[in-house]
Amino acid sequence: MADENTWGRVKSDVDWSMTNPGADSAGQQMMCDAARRGNVNFMGEFKNGFHKVQSDTGVLAEFDDCAQQNQGRLYNIGRAAINLPPV
Repeated sequence: MADENTWGRVKSDVDWSMTNPGADSAGQQMMCDAARRGNVNFMGEFKNGFHKVQSDTGVLAEFDDCAQQNQGRLYNIGRAAINLPPV
């Protein structure tokens, strides 16, 4: 189960993945498009985009743990990264 420290690291990783110009642009676009849809049902697309941007297995494992624990919270972290309100 992901603790608050893990959630903090994942938030930083999501922020970087969605806003860093050096990130994989296709994955970044997938994440942003999914977040803009405003529905947690697009979490699969959001997750696929994150997996395209990130390659570190530890980062991916923490993201997946958080997604399994609370998809809505993780989805809203992504929305906040691009200045959208939570759903």
